[in-house]
Amino acid sequence: MRLRSVLRAAVGSATLLAATTGTVLLGDAPAHAAPCARAYTAPIQLGNGQVSVTGELVCFDPNNPADGSPILVTLQVQAGTGWVTLASGAGEALYTCPGPVPRVFRTKELPTRTVTLPCG
Repeated sequence: MRLRSVLRAAVGSATLLAATTGTVLLGDAPAHAAPCARAYTAPIQLGNGQVSVTGELVCFDPNNPADGSPILVTLQVQAGTGWVTLASGAGEALYTCPGPVPRVFRTKELPTRTVTLPCG
């Protein structure tokens, strides 16, 4: 079963779903009141030292015109005891690391899910 189908099914029954892929679905209300939910990915490393996070709406009804719509997502890196925003965007935030030092990243919208990635 495709991840999108799993997330769509979860919109009608849960307010929070943590999938093994690092995708988290956040819902504000039951399906009858809000048939779509926000889905974010934890930071992942792409080629060439790039780090990416994504955000989109996932709707119970795949014919809903809002299904797959990009939503604001923010990539942050840990700096001491705080967090610094590196990039943000509608649907995706992408950052290219300046060197090979491992860093701790998070999606601002998922503040408790951190990932350590070797940059560069």
